[in-house]
This record gives sequence, C-alpha cells and structure tokens, in this order.
Amino acid sequence: MKSRIGLVIWMIACLSPLGSVNAAELLRIEGVAWGFDGKVVPNAFNPVSFSLHNDSNDPMNLPLVLERSNGVQPVDAPIGVAGPLDPVYLAPGSSRRVQMFVYVQSHASDFILSWGRDPSQRLDLTANQQVTVGSPATVILYDTEAVTSRGSGLPRFDESYFPVSVSGTAGLAAVVLDHDPRLQTIQQQAFLDWIRAGGVVHLMEPSEGELPEFSGELAVLNSPIDEQRFGAGLVVRHHVPMSDLDRSVAELTMLPRQPLQMKPAPENEQTPENMYGGNWVDWDVGNHVYTRVKQMTRPDHNWPLIYLMSLVYLLLIFPGCWLIGRRKADYRMTYGAMLGAVVLFSMGFKQVGQRGYGEQTAMHAMTIAQPLEGGRLMFRQWANLFVTNGDDYRIHHAGNGLLYSSGQSNEAVRGWIVSPPAGQFIADVPPFSSRTIAAAGVAETGGFTPVVEELTMQQNLESLRLRIDPPLAQPPATIKALYRDQFYDLQPSSDGGYELKGPAGTFEAGLQADRWHEYGYNYGFGYDDDVSEDQLFLSGLGPLLATSVGVHDAEGQKRFRLADDRVRVFMYAGMPDSLYAHLEYAAAPDAEVPAKRDGRVLYMFDVFPPE
Repeated sequence: MKSRIGLVIWMIACLSPLGSVNAAELLRIEGVAWGFDGKVVPNAFNPVSFSLHNDSNDPMNLPLVLERSNGVQPVDAPIGVAGPLDPVYLAPGSSRRVQMFVYVQSHASDFILSWGRDPSQRLDLTANQQVTVGSPATVILYDTEAVTSRGSGLPRFDESYFPVSVSGTAGLAAVVLDHDPRLQTIQQQAFLDWIRAGGVVHLMEPSEGELPEFSGELAVLNSPIDEQRFGAGLVVRHHVPMSDLDRSVAELTMLPRQPLQMKPAPENEQTPENMYGGNWVDWDVGNHVYTRVKQMTRPDHNWPLIYLMSLVYLLLIFPGCWLIGRRKADYRMTYGAMLGAVVLFSMGFKQVGQRGYGEQTAMHAMTIAQPLEGGRLMFRQWANLFVTNGDDYRIHHAGNGLLYSSGQSNEAVRGWIVSPPAGQFIADVPPFSSRTIAAAGVAETGGFTPVVEELTMQQNLESLRLRIDPPLAQPPATIKALYRDQFYDLQPSSDGGYELKGPAGTFEAGLQADRWHEYGYNYGFGYDDDVSEDQLFLSGLGPLLATSVGVHDAEGQKRFRLADDRVRVFMYAGMPDSLYAHLEYAAAPDAEVPAKRDGRVLYMFDVFPPE
C-alpha cells in the first residue's frame, strides 16, 4: 500500500494559516533550552524546551514539526506535538510552553523546528548554541515567577519544564531546591519516580534557619532527617542559605552524593575517546543492538531452486531469444519473448525470495528496565521490526511517557513520531524490509520488588541474599552485582532467591568492550548462520550494561565507580509481555498485526542493607 504519511504532512503544511512571511514574523519562539543544563546525554531521549508567542490578533494553527538533520538532509522521522492532523493552537496574543524529546546517539545533531513550507517558517534550534554531549546534570530548579534568583555555581532549569514522565529524565542526576516547586500533579508523580529511580534532591534554606516544606504529592518527602533515602534516591537537607551556594559548595557537599561516580583521573594518562585495549570501540548502544537483532530475521532461501531458475533465465535470454530471432526473423517476436522472460522470472524470483523469510512479521528487542513503585517498569528499548506486508504501521507500548525514534542518523524515515502523552511511532515500512526503533517509557505492569534478606558491604561485597517478589516469569540467564567498581556473580539459592557466588572481576574488564564488534555485519559479507539467537542476545549484554550506568566512552569505562552505600543488581532475562511494542496498521489501529516477538531485558535495581 502506498504510504499516506508523506501526503498528510505535505497537506497540513500547504494548508497552514501562516502561509505568508508577515504572519510568520508574528510568531516568536523564545527560551530554547537543550536537556537540563544545555547538554544532551548520549544513547537517550533528551528534552528540548521552548515557548511559542502569538503576537498577532488572529489565532494560529501551527503544524509544528521537529526534524533532525545530519547537516545535509533530514534524518530519522519528524516529531510532532500531536498527530499529523492535529496542529498546535495559539489564541491571539497568547503563549504556550512546548517540550519535545529527541533521541541522541553518540553525538549531537542539528534540529530544525518548522511550522510551514516557507523558509521563514523554519528555525534551526542549534544555530545559536553549541549542543554538546555530557553527563547527567545537577541543576538549580527555579521558579520563573520568583522575585529574586538565589544561588550560583550550577546551571539553572525552569521547573515548569520538568518532564511529565520519568522516561524524560535520563539527563538529570540531581536538583537543588529552596522552595516547594510549582508542579502539576503529573509532574509531581514524575518527580517522585525520578527520585525513586536514583535522583538526588538537595534542599537549601531560602532564608537562614528554615527549610522548604513540600505539599501535594511531594509531601511524602517531608522529614526531619537530614539525609533521607527514598527508593534508590536521596533527599539531602543542607542547613545553608541558598544565597551561599557556589561551585565549591556544590563540589564538596552535593556531587559526592550521586549514585554514579567517577574515580579521579590518573595523572599524565590520556585515553583516546573511542579506544579501548588498542581497539576502536563504537559506544552507540543502538548500533550494537540493531546489528544483532536484524540477524534474527534470517532468510532460508531455496538456493538450488534459485540457481536453477537463474540458469534457465540466462539460457532463455541467450541463446534462446537469439535463436527465436534467427528462426522467425521478426523483431517483435524476439523482443516479446525477452520481455515475457523478464516479467515471468522477476515474479518468480520475487516469490521464491519472499518465501526465504518464512513470510512472517517479526520484532526482536533488547531492553534496559528498572522497577518502579506499583509494579511498573521504566524502560529504554532498541528493537527491529521486520514486515512482510508494506504499509504504514503504528508502533506503541502499553504505558505512559512513551518516546520514540528510529534510532539512526543515516536516512530520512517516512513516518511521524507523536510526543507524549499519546506517544507513538507511525512508520512506512516497505514489504520484506526492516525498521529500527528506539523507545523509552513506563510500562504499567511487569515490575517487581527486590527484597533484601542479607547484605554485608565492607572493602568488598561480603554477602548478599535477596528474592524477587513476584518472581520473574523466566529465570535470568545472567545475574551480576556491582559494588563500587567490582562485579560479583550471583546464583539461585535453595529458597528460590539469589545469593552471592563470588567475585567476577572489575567493571572495566566485565564490559568486554573489545568484543562488542563480534556478531556484527561481518564487514558487509553477510551474517554468521552458525550463531543462535541466544548467542546474539547474550553478546549484547556488554553495551546494555555500559549504557545502564551512563558509560559512553573509554574514559568512563576506566573511571566509573558506584557509590559506596549501595549494590546494583543486574538480571538478564527474557522480556515480559508488558515490554513488547504493539503493532497495528495505521489505517486500522484496533487490529493487532500478528508477529513473532522475542527479546531480552536487562533488569537493574539498587539494594541497600536491610533496616
């Protein structure tokens, strides 16, 4: 079926009420903010926030589109605030705050915001600021309506732009507050989820002698304790006025409390950015996952039949057509026979080639997931969709805060990405081809609660016993614990839980980054047919481990260290149903497309000594 997505985008652009330069000049776009501190985090979805102002006396219906560019042409799929037929409405003289999320690989790209076809209706969001890749940010969360701004030494982030889901907070490590933030209820829930997942809140005095008190959903954070653990995160109360905050105070009292740490850099040692052990390493987790999951849809062609058909075809063309010309002496017969052979064998090769794929739509995925309160799972996922019927497909998960991308920067994708809350990916996929997918969100089911029965941490991890409630549907293939910068193996215990088995080497060695290139594309010479799906899934564990702790280069691999107060547990297992994407035809969204599904998930969670 011919794609309708490109036609729809063209139509809404043509019908835009801002079809003139004068009208376009009456739309102001201000306050463009990348990430939380002007930087973006690789292998993750990052927010870009800005405000729209209608300075005209007429309403505006803006077909707002955010496109990624490689500097020459658009790549990935365009991102919209809503569906392609739902423009952004601005009343006369009004303004609106907008936040969209873009997927960043190992480097930043150019991003163009457009609201029509005229060149004046386009804005390069990266033209006036250098968007660089960095680590998760520590920021001062501030109220734009506050009378005075207090504190310095750290980047500032407008609290009204705090994401509506924890899935959009991959680039945020810690916040500093001296007041009860004015957040909507959905933002308050996202704020709590972010803390439970490992975020750190530093409370400071707005004036000497008093600390802020939270209200609404955030009231659960109120406590007389100076350092309160909340899930995997912390709320730290500093009895210091916000006006005294500067960079030195932040470095001494705030940054050391973050769960993910970096060991001091050795003096006079320089590590090339993408080198490890003398080998070049690609730190883009998507590339490693995609090269593996694409191999799981392997053609099993009937090569003897294809060879026989090829031989017969060549013989028909020559000397077959030549002999027909010699005997009939009529060029129409010759060309007719040649054209008939071409058409007939084209159809034959197409039919035989299609049957090599088993004529089955399939989706394979690798996922990082962290359990949240209420049996939910926060996830980041990289997948490949292979289809046998070409059409516009609607791809979405059951959950909230859903973010999507094609996860690649090589080509434009005919489709449309809808931002939350109705997050989904509509993509035109030709027959017998693939579409890569990067996704993030919160699944409503599939989670669990880790119950720690014994944990002893000294210079090394001395003991650990835990159980999962409810137990995983599929037993993990690999179970590891990380304490400081050392891996430890865990094993099933006799009571159905898991217990410490023994040391498993350093974090740096455990990633095995020098082996990530294995099971790739064999440098363009095809796949390794002797490699099983289980081997391909298992070989992707290293890139997932690195991404789960925010390691994106060789320096991070050498210097990474987990905070001393916790142990992080990793379980690599079969994916639950709640993490698989739903697949439907865009024209028939109520009918699920049958597909083979297989995937692995790296569960990660922090544990602490039982109280």
